[in-house]
Amino acid sequence: MVSHIEWLTDTSHDFGTYSERDTLKHDFIFRNVGKVPFFIGRIKTSCGCTTTEYPNHPVLQGECDTIRVIYDGNGFRPGKYSKTIKVFTNSDSVISLKIKGEFIP
Repeated sequence: MVSHIEWLTDTSHDFGTYSERDTLKHDFIFRNVGKVPFFIGRIKTSCGCTTTEYPNHPVLQGECDTIRVIYDGNGFRPGKYSKTIKVFTNSDSVISLKIKGEFIP
């Protein structure tokens, strides 16, 4: 059996334009609507400026949990950015999450 989730937040997030070089965080919230536990095997980010925090335990049917995406652009050049986060799970396909924003010094 394959697990299924529904997203309680959008799968993309725009941090907008900002002028301070802060570490930015966004929580992508999901619910397991499948008949089997949902688990995340690994997550791959598109660059070293983006990290994640996610459950390392199975999310049971009906439960909600969070994938936190952390963007730290310190040391990178100002301007627009767009990052993709690939989530590998026990579902049929790879999940893609996206973040974007623009840093203006």
